[in-house]
Amino acid sequence: MKTGSLDPHPSRVIAAGEWAEWVRRPQGTQLIVGGPGTGKTEFLANRASHLINSSLTASDTVLALSFSRETAADLRERITASTRRSFGELSVGTFYAFARTLVEENSRELVGTSQPPLLLTTPEQIHLVTEMLADEQPQVWPLIYRRMLGTRTLAEELADFMLRCGEQRITPAQLEMRAEGRPAWAALPGFYRRYLKKLESEKKIDYTGLLLRANRALGIERIRAETAARFPYVLVDEYQEATLVQVEILKNLVGAGCHLTAAADPQQTSFSFRGAERASVSTFAETFDQIGGPPAKVLTLKTSHRVPREVLYSAGALFPADPPTLPNPAPHAGRVEFHIFDQEMAENDWIASEIKRLHLTESLPYSKMAVLTRNLAPLASLSRALDRQGVPHTRPGARQIDHPAVRLVLNLAWAAVHDNASDPSPQTRSAVDQIMQGALLGPMFSLTQGRTRELFLIRRDERLTWSETLEINLPHAKGLSLRLSDPSWAQQAPATNGFWKLWSTVPQLHQLVESEKDTHYRPALFSFAQTLGRLAERTPHTSLLDYRRLTLEGDLEASPLLSPQSPAEGQVAVSTVHRAKGRQFEVVFIAGATEGIFPDTRPFRSLLEGQHLSQPDLDFFQLLEVRLEEERNLAYVAMTRAHRRVVWSATAPDLEESRRTVSRFMLQLADRAEQTLSGPAPLPLSHPVGLFEVEGYLRRTQKSPGESLPRRLAASTMLAGPWSAGRWNPLSFAGARSPGSDLGLIDRDHVMSASQADAYQRCPRRYALEHRLRIRPPEESPYLKFGQLMHSVLQTAVERSSQHSRPRLDLLYALELLATQISEVDFGGPVQNEAWRERGEQLLTQLAERVLSEQSQIVGLEQEIDVDLDGISWRGRIDRIDRTENGTLRVVDYKTSKNPMTKKEAAAALQLGFYLWAIHMAEPGGVSSSVSAEFWYPLFAGANWKRSFDPASLSVVVEQLREIAQAIISEKADPRPWPPRPSRECGRCRVRWLCPAWPEGKGAFIS
Repeated sequence: MKTGSLDPHPSRVIAAGEWAEWVRRPQGTQLIVGGPGTGKTEFLANRASHLINSSLTASDTVLALSFSRETAADLRERITASTRRSFGELSVGTFYAFARTLVEENSRELVGTSQPPLLLTTPEQIHLVTEMLADEQPQVWPLIYRRMLGTRTLAEELADFMLRCGEQRITPAQLEMRAEGRPAWAALPGFYRRYLKKLESEKKIDYTGLLLRANRALGIERIRAETAARFPYVLVDEYQEATLVQVEILKNLVGAGCHLTAAADPQQTSFSFRGAERASVSTFAETFDQIGGPPAKVLTLKTSHRVPREVLYSAGALFPADPPTLPNPAPHAGRVEFHIFDQEMAENDWIASEIKRLHLTESLPYSKMAVLTRNLAPLASLSRALDRQGVPHTRPGARQIDHPAVRLVLNLAWAAVHDNASDPSPQTRSAVDQIMQGALLGPMFSLTQGRTRELFLIRRDERLTWSETLEINLPHAKGLSLRLSDPSWAQQAPATNGFWKLWSTVPQLHQLVESEKDTHYRPALFSFAQTLGRLAERTPHTSLLDYRRLTLEGDLEASPLLSPQSPAEGQVAVSTVHRAKGRQFEVVFIAGATEGIFPDTRPFRSLLEGQHLSQPDLDFFQLLEVRLEEERNLAYVAMTRAHRRVVWSATAPDLEESRRTVSRFMLQLADRAEQTLSGPAPLPLSHPVGLFEVEGYLRRTQKSPGESLPRRLAASTMLAGPWSAGRWNPLSFAGARSPGSDLGLIDRDHVMSASQADAYQRCPRRYALEHRLRIRPPEESPYLKFGQLMHSVLQTAVERSSQHSRPRLDLLYALELLATQISEVDFGGPVQNEAWRERGEQLLTQLAERVLSEQSQIVGLEQEIDVDLDGISWRGRIDRIDRTENGTLRVVDYKTSKNPMTKKEAAAALQLGFYLWAIHMAEPGGVSSSVSAEFWYPLFAGANWKRSFDPASLSVVVEQLREIAQAIISEKADPRPWPPRPSRECGRCRVRWLCPAWPEGKGAFIS
């Protein structure tokens, strides 16, 4: 900032040796102006500690204000660190915190009752606006907004617009005058008037209303005098972000006799979208001289103690048209770098790797590094890249509900309510299933995929709620089953009571907190309990379900009170530039610097063009220039957070394209520094840093033919060795199965089935890998889903027919069942669902026609069989058993395929042979000669839609079953266990890459 801009009150430059003198001058009003790193905040902290140390005042009579919780916390720490004697409570906070205390203490005088108005959080304010929009008359609104009246987008825009009106001290009548020249604002004055009236009638207040109410309180002589007597010394950091209302509050305090010291850097103004007035710095002396008393002083700090010349002058070059007056740079060296990448993932991975390298090779603490972005969008992918490198970091924008432990509690509350719904929609059922799948597979229960799927099938087949499913089939989940059966704890009880009920009855939550692997769950749930306690103080009747809705809709309680990461470990700050104001780091990465993102070149800030409230006379191009000026300020702020190194990075596929995507800031600064935009130089492959690079290096060494044999063996030993601290153990993931015995795959009490025998007969190797080791278990194809669905429909429909002693199928009833049950199955999309529905109708129709002439009697449906063969248990289930008109039994197995097996294959089918032999074992005495077995293919277009088993093959099939069972139980070697059996099915095999019969699988075995 140029000193000339402060005339007619020129600023006085404070040399380093004069600091102590000016810190000791506590009287009057003064503004400390300085660039980045010049010590503005430190000056305020020293002033506060001087007042406390010299006993001029008690600590609780110093009021220190800032514009965010982060900068307020930093100011508090600095004051505490520089104060030598013991002291009481420090009044350090934001303007909103001060205003809330002032309003609450004087509630009776301000609103006529001892109960202060309820302060609305952002999502609560948006919810209020949404309710109001639901009652609006569409014809009152301009055409462009009519179809948006029920949307959250318009509710958010309107809520923000109302706040901006309050900051600018604009009344509904004044807004009505401004709307005369803006047809798009025609409905806004009336809505603003109704909004304020509703707040007043419901005794509620928004954030701007809170500041206005506090300013009104200071307009009352008694309150103003008492406040000035309580806080005779007022310190304000980041004054350049002050809004009109906040300046009015300070004027009232100074007018009452308070001594004000403010600190500002106009070049760092970045909150004008929230009402900040950059001109408040240049008019500071004039503003406070009007109050009376000694003239206001403007003091300038000219030496930066943080930012070196290379970084400072590069940051100043962001303003080519109006370069700022920069402070003297810090004496140490620094540098600014520019890197581009062709993929966003490559950019993020390089940043994470470079942070890891700096930490390991240069012993730079994680807490001394930051990754800054213009907005929140890139932070999720950056966070994942840092996680892959094992780098601890903050997670800005992550709400408390995003922590797995908190999300689990709130999701279980939602599932409890909707699991008991009388007629839930398919979408609701699916959502409940997803929540329960996460709970069962996750660390709370750590069930396997197979066991979880088994519970899903039981629930679906028996039409149970999840409460009933867990109670019957998972005894150790009794506590969760109890909570799911009665959702009152989630829907009706206060949130604190509901959380306590869940915590006290579900022991798995205790185990989750106490396990060494998940110690971060404890502080998260403790923080969540604190949040619910504060919520109970404000709105005691809010339930867990209400809280979940509010947090999902907005940013209620956006930050946990306690970080899941231990502060002692240090964390990389991952943040937007706005959130990084007032902080300092050794190294700063400015990521995602692409045009349109940083700078954000959108000409209008909002749908309602709220920027015209504070700048009504600016046209399109002037607004764009104002926007770019603030974006330059943000870039300036980002760069000057660094003590020695700034790294700009962007993802741009091709710089030679006519439409460049790299930020103009990067291009401008790189041109000035005569640097070529390119990717960073790769590190030598022999110097890996971090877990993934080390493992990658070991794998390259292991596979490289050019490496010596000892080095390759050493790499193999490292990769195959026991998992140590710091390396990712794949068995630590929730749901991963524990290592089994290396003595074999088959348990002593193994139970055989015809399907196992058939799978083994086709290929023992595939059977072992898919069915026993479950390396890639058979996929649940749409054909399998269709088969299971049709068997269920046919079982129910045929059972109804048999109850009426009719062999034919009740087609109408079967079609109704199909329509009901197919709605619960997803075959991949609406088109696929409809195609499979038509296929099911075709199967039922053709089957009904083909069994019309049948005169048989159904004697069994879904008949379970359990027999022994040579001491080995065999189990199965027969779809249907008929007694034909000549008195013989017939076994029927439905097949839903259009292509039947050959008659020769069916004549010796293991499945049909197993059924015949099982019936023979159940009814000894030669009954097998009077029993037949058939496969039915209703969808086959030909006349021969049945395939029969040849009873003469029974002895051969039984011998095959005996041999297969013995081979499986004994894990017979031929010459090795589970030999491969190549066939035409190998082309569809999903584990061929582990089969020594094929080239791609031979590498997995040592010959």
